[in-house]
Amino acid sequence: MKLTGAPQIRVSQRLSAIRPLLLGLRDEGVSYATIASELRRRGFEAPQRGNWGPASIRRYLMRALNVPSLRSQVGQ
Repeated sequence: MKLTGAPQIRVSQRLSAIRPLLLGLRDEGVSYATIASELRRRGFEAPQRGNWGPASIRRYLMRALNVPSLRSQVGQ
């Protein structure tokens, strides 16, 4: 499901706030679970007021990298 309107704006704002940390930790080879823990520790609000988890980290990484799948990024 493609987000539109206010939900898409919130996702874009959240991504702008976490992108440097997200990409930096990914470049260090940190696991999705560890990235989620770090976002929680730093007080970044999770989607739908839930909890950051590996699946949400993967989705935000895909948005940050502007790729349809992270598999296409393996080895690059």
